[in-house]
Amino acid sequence: MNIKIEIVNENKAIVTAEIDKETVENAILNEATNIYKRENEGKEPKIGEPAKIYDERKDEVSRAVVHALAHDVQYNASSMNRLQPISHPTAEVKGELEFGKAITLVVTFDIVPKLHLGKYIGVEVTKQKTDVTSDEVNALVNSELNSKKQIIAKSTPSVLGDTVVIDFEGFVDGVAFEGGKAEKYSLKLGSGMFIPGFEEQLVGKVAGEDTEVFVKFPDEYTPELAGKDAVFKIKLHAVQEEKIPVLDDTTVKEISGGACATVSDYLELKKSELQKKKEDEAENALSGELFEKICADSYANIPDSMVEGALGNEMKSLESAAKNYGIDVDTLLMYSGMPSLDAYKENVRANIKREIIFSLVLQEIAIKESLMPTPKDIEDAYTSEAEKMSGEGTVEEKVKELKSKTPPQAVVSYLMGQRVLDFVRSKAIIK
Repeated sequence: MNIKIEIVNENKAIVTAEIDKETVENAILNEATNIYKRENEGKEPKIGEPAKIYDERKDEVSRAVVHALAHDVQYNASSMNRLQPISHPTAEVKGELEFGKAITLVVTFDIVPKLHLGKYIGVEVTKQKTDVTSDEVNALVNSELNSKKQIIAKSTPSVLGDTVVIDFEGFVDGVAFEGGKAEKYSLKLGSGMFIPGFEEQLVGKVAGEDTEVFVKFPDEYTPELAGKDAVFKIKLHAVQEEKIPVLDDTTVKEISGGACATVSDYLELKKSELQKKKEDEAENALSGELFEKICADSYANIPDSMVEGALGNEMKSLESAAKNYGIDVDTLLMYSGMPSLDAYKENVRANIKREIIFSLVLQEIAIKESLMPTPKDIEDAYTSEAEKMSGEGTVEEKVKELKSKTPPQAVVSYLMGQRVLDFVRSKAIIK
């Protein structure tokens, strides 16, 4: 098979293949034989039967022959020239497809596009500040103390900040209105959840008390109630107060699980936790900025088939999610803040293109800087992970289990990503 390859727009291969008559004849007999087997429960045809099928069903056999030869051409061209096909081939036959004749087959398919890699050495990035202030430590400590608070029923009168458990029913001109009734409703006084004046009138009340609250609905309220006077009949079931632990040595021993003996130790621990969190966030942000700049400076002519294929997968996920929620796709998008399906698709397409550029950038830098993982690196990664696993079984057995769950290509992607990140970060100019 003689082939000639033309690359168009750096993302499409047009392969012209000269197929000799023997290859054409074998392909015709092979596809005719396949048709016979499919229709005769896998039985082998008698001599002359495939030729008979071809004579009787020439169009059908010819389509199958072209399909098979096109895939052969795509495979051979890709292997010989290190192309990465990303679409099924289409084919045009030049000449007459029949016994005893050679043909020319023009096969077209999309390929992974060529990347024009931008600057990746000496990229300037700014690292976020990681200083921890005393206010930040105090805020974290107060948050943790607040998470340990207890809700306790009290018999004394309610104050702002307490939670009251109430039944209520609202009336306008002596008539109950729709939506104005609830039972065992928990309301934190001072939260502003109810209309002005409602919560304040429940201050100073005790559990078991019946009372009335007089309010006026705001002018901007729903039309049927706006600006009207109303009275709510209230039954107060309980008054509850929050008890937040006091920051002392006893408390910090409890909430730290014995790791801290004093308040000073605890404050230092929280400061170190905040410091690590800020350092991690700063590193992640720096890596993100670094690759964002490299990708923005890089370019590839991404074929539509590459984007639309990924979009198809996203659409299936979206349809599945909508089905799980029992709603249609448009409603799900509305809840997600997306104005339309077209807007969603355009947003997804843009994300897909960014992900493709990012993937191409990683691979190109790895190749240029000899950072691609070797087979030994992959095996070492499996072994290292297996040695960390708990449970019964030898390391070899755990490696086998890991390989069944995590394919080598996933390991390659992970190792490559880490190596490229370490490399470009080591060459970056960090301010």
